[in-house]
Amino acid sequence: MNLRAFGLLAQQGNQPYSQHTRMITRTPIAIAIAALFFASGIQAQPVTQLKAAVEKAILENPEVKVKHKNLMAAANEQAVSEGGWRPRVDLEATVGEKSTFSPGLKSDKGYTNSTATLQLRQMLFDGFATLSDVRRLGHTRMAAYYELLAASDNIGLEAARAYLDVQRYRELVELAKENYANHLDVYTRLESRVKAGVGRRVDLEQASGRLALAESNWLTEASNLHDVTARYQRLVGELPSQDLAAVPNLTPFLPVRDNYVGNTVKGNPEFLGAVSNIRAFRADAEVRKAA
Repeated sequence: MNLRAFGLLAQQGNQPYSQHTRMITRTPIAIAIAALFFASGIQAQPVTQLKAAVEKAILENPEVKVKHKNLMAAANEQAVSEGGWRPRVDLEATVGEKSTFSPGLKSDKGYTNSTATLQLRQMLFDGFATLSDVRRLGHTRMAAYYELLAASDNIGLEAARAYLDVQRYRELVELAKENYANHLDVYTRLESRVKAGVGRRVDLEQASGRLALAESNWLTEASNLHDVTARYQRLVGELPSQDLAAVPNLTPFLPVRDNYVGNTVKGNPEFLGAVSNIRAFRADAEVRKAA
C-alpha cells in the first residue's frame, strides 16, 4: 500500500463524516513512492537518477518515518473508537476458598466459592458521543496524512535541489578549472616573452592578477561543490554518483496556469492539514457536549 492508496482509504473511512475531504494529486516525484516503509531495506545501488534520489531521500528521512508512524497510530485510534458501535462481551470468573471462625464453636468451617458471569452489551444511544469521537479521530487521521505528504514534499524538494546543485557546481568547477588553465597558459607565454626582452612587464602583471583571480574563482567553486555534496549526502544518505543523469523534462508535470493560486491552495497539504485539525477540534467540542 503506498501513501496515495493509504490516503484514499483514509478519505473513504472519513467520508460519512466529512463530504469536503479531498485527496491531493501528486506526481511520482512530488511524494514518496509505494509503502517501502514496510520493506526490509533498499537495494544498495548507486543513485544516478533524479527520481531515485528523491525517493531514497524521502524513504530514509527520520521526519518522514515519524509522520508515517503517526498516521498509522491515528488510523488505529479511529479503529478503536469505532469499537464503541460494536457489541461487547465481558466474561468474569472468580474462584477461591473461604473459611469462618466463630468463638465458642469446636471447629472452623471452610468452603470453596466459584462464580462466572457472562455479559453481552450493545450500545444503543450515547448522545452521539461515539459518532463525534469517530469523526474527531477521522479528521485527526486525515491531518496526519497531510502532514506526511507535506514532510515528503519538503524533503523531496530539498533532495531535488541538492541533486541539481551538485550537477551545476560540477559544471562550474570544470569551467573554472578550464578558465584557470587558459590564464596560466597566457601568463606562461607572457613570462617567456618578458624574459626574452620582447614583452612588456605591465602585461605580465595584468596576466598575473587575472591568473590569481581565476585561481580564486576555481577554489570558490570547488568549495561550493563541497558544500552541496555534503548537503546531498545528508539528504540522500550517500555521496553523489560521478555519473549523475541529466534532469528529465518536467514541463508536462507543471500545473496549468488557469486558477493557479486557487488550485495551489486547495492542493497544499499543509493547508488541508490545518483544515482537518479545525474539523477535529469542532468534533471534539461535540464529544464534550455529549458527555
